[in-house]
Amino acid sequence: MKHIPNRSISLLIVRLSLFVLWLAGIQVFLAACQEDQKKTSLERGNVLFYDQFDSLGETRWNISQQSFDSGTGATGTDFTNLLTSHVVEDNDACFTASNTDVSSIPSQLRMSVASQTLNCPDTDNVYQFSGGELRSAANFIFGRFSTKLQTSLKAGAMTSFYLYANELEIGIHFPGNDPTIVALSYRNGTVEEITPLNPNDHSQISNFNAGNRFHTYSILWQKDLIQWSIDGHAVLGIKNNVPENSMNLILSTWVNGDSSQAGIADSNLSAFTDFAFVKVESFP
Repeated sequence: MKHIPNRSISLLIVRLSLFVLWLAGIQVFLAACQEDQKKTSLERGNVLFYDQFDSLGETRWNISQQSFDSGTGATGTDFTNLLTSHVVEDNDACFTASNTDVSSIPSQLRMSVASQTLNCPDTDNVYQFSGGELRSAANFIFGRFSTKLQTSLKAGAMTSFYLYANELEIGIHFPGNDPTIVALSYRNGTVEEITPLNPNDHSQISNFNAGNRFHTYSILWQKDLIQWSIDGHAVLGIKNNVPENSMNLILSTWVNGDSSQAGIADSNLSAFTDFAFVKVESFP
C-alpha cells in the first residue's frame, strides 16, 4: 500500500474544512436572500394600483349615491353616477363632484370643503357646507393602503382616508383644528374604536404637522393585524376584532357635526386637502 505523507493528509483536511465552510456560507447567504425577499414582499407587496391623479380614473374611483341616516348604516350603494351628491353620518356637508378636482394642480387630487347652502338630492335636509369624496369602485380584503397628503388647517374641516363597509371600518382621520393629532379608527360591528394620537410622541417622528407639508400614511390590514404607519414608522397596531370582510377605500373632506372632534366650522369656511397619490398593495 502506498504511503500517504502526513503533509498531504493535513492539506486534504484543510481543503475539506474550507469546502464545508464554503457550503455553510452559501446556506447562510441563501437564507438571508429568502429573508430579504420576504421582507421586501412585506415592504412592497404586489401593487394593485398606484394612482398619482394625472386624471380621475372612473374605473378606480366614483362618488357614490350612498347615504347614511343618523348612524343607522348604509341604505344603498350605487357607483354609476359621478355627479350624484350625498351625505354621511355626523357630516354637516353635502358631497358634490365639484369639490373633487384633479385639474388645478398637476398630478394631485384636491378635495375641498366650503360654505355653501345645498339641498342634497337624496335627502330632505338643507346643508350649509359642501364637501368632496372619492370611493373606490372595487372592494378590497386585506393589504396595505397608502396615501400621501397634506391636510387643511381650518376648524370644523375633517379629512379622512379609510376603508368602509356596513359596520366595518379602518381609518385615519385628520381634524382641521389640530394638525398635530390624527384619529385612528376601526370598527367590526356596532362599536367603533377611535384612538386620538400625537405622532410627535413617537421616538422616530418629530415636528409632525399634517397641514404644513405632505406625509405618507399607511394602513396595513391583515387577517390578524391592523397597523397604522406615518412616514414609514408604525404608530399603532391591534390584533383583536380585526374585520375580515371586504371594504371600499374612501377619501373625503367633510365638516364634522361634532365640534368636539374638529372644532367649530366658520360660516365662511373654505379649506382643502391635497392628495399626491394613493397606492393599494396585496400580499401573497
